[in-house]
Amino acid sequence: MKKTCPLLFSLILTMTCFTIAIAQDGQIPAPISITIDSYKSIQELPQPRWLVKEGGSPLSIQDILNGDIKDGQILEVDPNKKIIKHFEKYWFAVEFVSEVDLHNWLLHLENSYTGFGFTNNFSEIRSYAIQDGQLGQSGITGSFVPASQRDYNSRHTQSLLNLSLSSGSSTILWVHIKKNDALTDFFPKLTIYDPSIALPEYTLEKRDLILLGSYLIIWILSLIMFFYLRDRTSFWFFVFLTTANIQFLTGWSSDPWTPLLYPENPKYGLYFGILAAIINVVVTLQFYRVFVNLPMKHRSLDRFMIWTIIVLFFSGFLLPLSIYFENNALVSVFMAIYGGIFLLSGIIYFSLKEPLSIFIGLALVVVIIPQLVPLPFDYNHISITGQLVIVTIAVGYRFILLFRERLQVEKEKKDLVIDQNKLLEKQVAQRTAELSHSIDNLKATQAQLVQQEKLASLGQLTAGIAHEIKNPLNFVNNFSEVSLELLDEVKETRIKRQETRPRTEEDEIEDEILEDIKANLQRIHEHGSRANGIVTSMLQHSRGGSGIKEPADLNALIKEYVNLSFHGMRAGKNPIDVEIELDLDKEIKEVSLVREDFTRVIINLCNNAFDAMRSKLDLAGLEAYHPKLTVRNKAVKSPSGLPAGQAGDLGVEISIEDNGPGIPEEIKDKILQPFFTTKKGTEGTGLGLSITHDIVKAHGGEINIVSQFGRGTTFKIILPMQG
Repeated sequence: MKKTCPLLFSLILTMTCFTIAIAQDGQIPAPISITIDSYKSIQELPQPRWLVKEGGSPLSIQDILNGDIKDGQILEVDPNKKIIKHFEKYWFAVEFVSEVDLHNWLLHLENSYTGFGFTNNFSEIRSYAIQDGQLGQSGITGSFVPASQRDYNSRHTQSLLNLSLSSGSSTILWVHIKKNDALTDFFPKLTIYDPSIALPEYTLEKRDLILLGSYLIIWILSLIMFFYLRDRTSFWFFVFLTTANIQFLTGWSSDPWTPLLYPENPKYGLYFGILAAIINVVVTLQFYRVFVNLPMKHRSLDRFMIWTIIVLFFSGFLLPLSIYFENNALVSVFMAIYGGIFLLSGIIYFSLKEPLSIFIGLALVVVIIPQLVPLPFDYNHISITGQLVIVTIAVGYRFILLFRERLQVEKEKKDLVIDQNKLLEKQVAQRTAELSHSIDNLKATQAQLVQQEKLASLGQLTAGIAHEIKNPLNFVNNFSEVSLELLDEVKETRIKRQETRPRTEEDEIEDEILEDIKANLQRIHEHGSRANGIVTSMLQHSRGGSGIKEPADLNALIKEYVNLSFHGMRAGKNPIDVEIELDLDKEIKEVSLVREDFTRVIINLCNNAFDAMRSKLDLAGLEAYHPKLTVRNKAVKSPSGLPAGQAGDLGVEISIEDNGPGIPEEIKDKILQPFFTTKKGTEGTGLGLSITHDIVKAHGGEINIVSQFGRGTTFKIILPMQG
């Protein structure tokens, strides 16, 4: 940035400094003499060698004829140097010596275009014809002169109807020009022509028409692109081209709007051109920041560019103020701001090192360099044309990038659709599995409800039957016990009687009959007691628990009721020593259970294990066999079949393992049936495992039996964590 400031200062200094010849003292030099010796419809004249620059005191034609230039200066004309300044007035003379007749020819002053975008004509031109030392006809024209006051109201305001010469005559033509634009220029090119045969404006406008046609074609393409893309960049590109075309039209050397809209106020054309130029440069910078996407990519830099646009917009009003007040300093201030902003913006865009920003940086340089640096060639329209060409190429490159991006987006969309289809298929499969799982759960719940209803109905039926059977069984058992006691009394009485007399054969027969009766009564009492046990179990089963599942500490419940079963076994008949191992998962806390029911499961399974190990101990002996009961639990997948670890689907497995004799294969499928038992006599009712199975099913669980004959049995109960 520090290196840019000296360069910018030197450029502005170069722009504002102009080379003029040193004022000459003495009389006004003789005018350049031009001999017209042949008839040509258009003839270009040589450039005068000097001109008179007015000072603070205005000069009249009489002052010029008297040789009094007051505080003015005589300046030498150099074709390669700028000499005409704005807000200054100049006089120059041309002597015409005609060898042919000229009638109503026009003198045309062509002021070359300097490239800023508004009309650069002379604001006022007056001509005075001097023949034989006498003032003849005079004329007036200029870009600020109303059309009704001009001698020749052509579209070219620089043409004067002043030349009517006969063969052999001569005329000195004094021309008074005033340049009231905001730029400096070279001395104008002089041309005379016969307007009835050739009109210079046609040859002068050909280049402008070609450029205008090119601009209009690109403008139409930008409009089509906007309707196709409908994004911010294409919109601002369209606005940029629209303002550029308007500026181009207002910058013609023959402004087309002035004679149509305000012929009597031609100064409006200059102000309109200035306004169009200000709007165009502001829109240009706005389009550039949107085109490079500064708002999204470089926000801090974008804020800086917004402020430069605001500064440039408001500083643009210095130009109409400079014309109104005829103050050259205001023009220099604006040119410094304008050139500095465009140069700095170009450097900034170059520094981004992105393809689009490099295009924009180049366009900015192409715009501003011809404005600030004098070039050794005619750069008429080179700034805006070069900018337009570069920007059009950049827009085309961006369009290619957008097309590639859209192809990529379409490909990504297709891939996304494929991925979404796969995801949807996966989700459908998952939802189908979840639905199937829900149906299974519903069926399981329905089965539980049916099972609970069956259990409730069976309980009610069992309770009714049990109560009805209980009374006769009590009578059978009680009277069998009383009958046995009576038989014992009869036997004692008979023994006392037989002591007083010898035994007879009838006594022996009676004793045998009494023994048979006693044996029958004992069997009646034994089987009555067994029936009473069955009825008692049925009554216990029919009572059940509350049926309401509540969270229970599973590990504490297992410990408590395994120990209760063990101590109950030790307090009963035929106790044995059993090693008990508890392998309980500490991570398992609470499980939803009907506590009263599930405790019977633990007790029933432990009691069965103790009975099985007792029977094996009776066969193997104390030294050869050491009974062991192992109780474990762990988290597994729930009975519903879903993997463990999913919320609501985690289950718990409880294993009760003994090293008893095992279960033969032929009865493994029967042991869960009601009233099936392998125990002898009155030792078992056959309801323990059946009741256990029903309770587990009512909890939504399942029970599995793993047994190896001769090596032991494991009952595995799987329950859901949450009921």
